[in-house]
Amino acid sequence: MVVVNDGSAYDIAQYLRAQNDLMYLENPSNQGYLITTNKGFEFALSQSDCQSVVLFNNDMLVSGNWLELLVNATEHYGITGYFGAGNVNIEDLSHMEVNKLEFSCALITRAVCENVGLLDARFKKGYYSDDDYCLRAIKKGYTIGLVKNRYNAEHLCGATAGEKRKESIEEGARQFLQKWQGDNHESVREFFKTSFYDSKKIMPENTLVRLLRFLRCK
Repeated sequence: MVVVNDGSAYDIAQYLRAQNDLMYLENPSNQGYLITTNKGFEFALSQSDCQSVVLFNNDMLVSGNWLELLVNATEHYGITGYFGAGNVNIEDLSHMEVNKLEFSCALITRAVCENVGLLDARFKKGYYSDDDYCLRAIKKGYTIGLVKNRYNAEHLCGATAGEKRKESIEEGARQFLQKWQGDNHESVREFFKTSFYDSKKIMPENTLVRLLRFLRCK
């Protein structure tokens, strides 16, 4: 397990440094989601025995065989996860193919990592970096699987809220549009048709609440 401390309080840092069952990395100051995630991502891939990377936020709550379910689903998909696919009904299935996942708790196989790379640095706050990564993977021929959340893994949501979260989401959407709107690849057109949530159209009123019905708390 690789833990990257992005400027947490001193007592948390001390606790993490004392753990012998994890690889501890530390930023000298708060660098934000994107830089911190890529730091752990890159370190994991530098290990020869790394077969997959699980991106896992510190505000996730999991139990049971949550990881086993994600690993087993890689028989069918290059990326697996529990959240962020939008309004899809998975009640009668153990997994299903989707166009996007939220990366608060997602598994990416090494093959995908090596062919797609790290998260795109332009999505500094993290919002839409997972949408972007999923689309990059799809363009390279990989599939993405939403796994039934049998053990009730839960994303508790981070500290950013209200107007600040709204601004970060909208900035991510702008970056995503700037990057992909001119791409006429079939998979990109399909993504915009079925999976892209335009914050300006979704959120003229009750902005945050209505968006999170689709995105949950990224």
